[in-house]
Amino acid sequence: GGVRARNPYVEELIAMQDSDRPLTLDATAPVSVLSDGDGQSLLVSFSGLHDTFAATLVDDRSVLLLYNMLYINHRFLNYLLAKSEPEALLVPVLKLMYDAGTRASSENYMLLILLLILTHDAIYSSNIHSPDSTLASVPWFKERMLTSITLGSLAVVLLVRTFQTNLKKQDAFL
Repeated sequence: GGVRARNPYVEELIAMQDSDRPLTLDATAPVSVLSDGDGQSLLVSFSGLHDTFAATLVDDRSVLLLYNMLYINHRFLNYLLAKSEPEALLVPVLKLMYDAGTRASSENYMLLILLLILTHDAIYSSNIHSPDSTLASVPWFKERMLTSITLGSLAVVLLVRTFQTNLKKQDAFL
């Protein structure tokens, strides 16, 4: 193996912190909004970032960025896992999975990995299967009317549907 080149973009994403709850021991210490190479982390509102992802998760670019954020920045992942309303982000991911037939295989893989990353956490998985995360309806699901379904049950339905679709396509990776 060779020497890995330094990637400042990845380093900033790894170090990024929630501007609403920065990790600092000294409350009087100056906090920079952007890192200027002096060891301070990039501060971003995780709440704002979550809301932006929830509103704009519609194409492969936004899916790739969310995947990178969850994979690279454990603080953001933990923030998402602790949210009391997982449907804001999970429903757009599941809707993209529903439309898998219109997407490239690479994007479908990223969606499945996003779901895997999120549901790997036992508490998150329990929360999405609880009655508190019940959706009244799923209007974009056309095969049958889904009413009063938990996010977890919807995820299972879409996983089975994705596997069936990919078996028909004979996708070697799914």
